[in-house]
Amino acid sequence: MNETAQAYLAARGMEAFMSRGRDVTYARRRLVEHLHAAALKRGHESLSHYVRAYPLRPLSEIGNELCGNGVAGRSVELVLVQEATRDGRLEQCARDLLSRALASIPGGWPGSPSRWTRQHKFCVTRVLMNWLPHGVVDVRTPVLAGITTALLSRVDLVPGWKPFGPEDPVIADAFQRSWPRWPEEELTTRAAAFAAELASFERKCDQFREVLRSRGTRRRIESSAAHARTLWFSARHLYIRLAALGRASHPQLARAREELSAGRLALRALIFHARSQVPEIRVREVLDNLEDAGALPV
Repeated sequence: MNETAQAYLAARGMEAFMSRGRDVTYARRRLVEHLHAAALKRGHESLSHYVRAYPLRPLSEIGNELCGNGVAGRSVELVLVQEATRDGRLEQCARDLLSRALASIPGGWPGSPSRWTRQHKFCVTRVLMNWLPHGVVDVRTPVLAGITTALLSRVDLVPGWKPFGPEDPVIADAFQRSWPRWPEEELTTRAAAFAAELASFERKCDQFREVLRSRGTRRRIESSAAHARTLWFSARHLYIRLAALGRASHPQLARAREELSAGRLALRALIFHARSQVPEIRVREVLDNLEDAGALPV
């Protein structure tokens, strides 16, 4: 079986997993791995980098080109949003998604809203209410409302208009008016919340090490592993809220990402050490959770 056929079957299998509700986290991890591998194979450092080379092209086509037929555009969006959140480029990602969505309207923008037919209203409403995925924390509802208002208030958009890309003046103006601009104080507050939760996680890891050092019972080891896992995911959630502020170059964001990744690897090493001491401990779920989190961009 050649590589194209393998990628096709893998992609079809992942979509089938999702459609039947089976092990969605595993299916997501496999999809991320295949999309990243395919982008790297084509000489791009990430899926986002690959997608930016093809402005306005439907994401479903890009997914099918990378992994074979059957990859939904929403699945590609998921990875793009995660990468953008990780890198502090959420606004740029949102601009790209909006430009692709507007370009997908059959026949282009239908002109003045006062002259829209029922079909025009249906097509435009569907685009304006769904172009920003739910993975964009903190900003989805106000941004959807603001962008919709900004576009519908434009009287200079002629029938058939389509954006030429995420830097189109119409999109730039809509984002300038509607995308949240957080003050520096908000970044400091979120960074402090993340640091506090990460410190709690590190203390729990120290307690976990002490349990292993003292040859604790299986129940204590399992409880320590599960509690540390919970704290790490709590810190990860706070990191995502911090990264959503979109300050890619801010040193606090880069440091937080490194600390979060190091914490995951440290906990993973502790669990493997625990399994070598007490092979019968039940930590498979904890390890799977950490593996899944490590495969995702954030």
